[in-house]
Amino acid sequence: MPDPEPSFDVVIIRDKPCWKRPIAEWEALIRPAAFEALRQSEWSQSAEISILLTNDAKIQELNKKYRGVNKPTNVLSFPSFEPEEILDLKAEKKLPEPIILGDVVLAYETIQKESSSKNKLFDHHLIHLTVHGVLHLLGFDHKKDEDAVEMESLEIKILSSLTIPNPY
Repeated sequence: MPDPEPSFDVVIIRDKPCWKRPIAEWEALIRPAAFEALRQSEWSQSAEISILLTNDAKIQELNKKYRGVNKPTNVLSFPSFEPEEILDLKAEKKLPEPIILGDVVLAYETIQKESSSKNKLFDHHLIHLTVHGVLHLLGFDHKKDEDAVEMESLEIKILSSLTIPNPY
């Protein structure tokens, strides 16, 4: 009997009123993006991810505290595991419990500014940043050029499957 498909749970928390739409509308955009990032990165374990929808002030506070950068950013990822641990977990036989992969934080005002300045739809930019954040939870990075090319290529592939144009 083949292994059952992994289950993915994405918990979305809105802590600031700038995210005005009903939470169900944000979930309809974010969940498929996170699931597709997990699927196309060949993640085979059941997993849980938390996504916080917040504002620039909150993300700036987190960015300063955890990265030493005192300015807002569009997305932050807080992985539960180091990249080498993720590779080990990915290679393991199906685990009985879901793995808590970590948290992704998205800042409304920065996403809005970037989407306007780059002439992108807000929803497309949000989906792209969700994919980007989830890939960071899975150990992908863009510090080295070759890693950036790999991560961006995967992002483009995932976004294409979600009918989102190439953001690069």
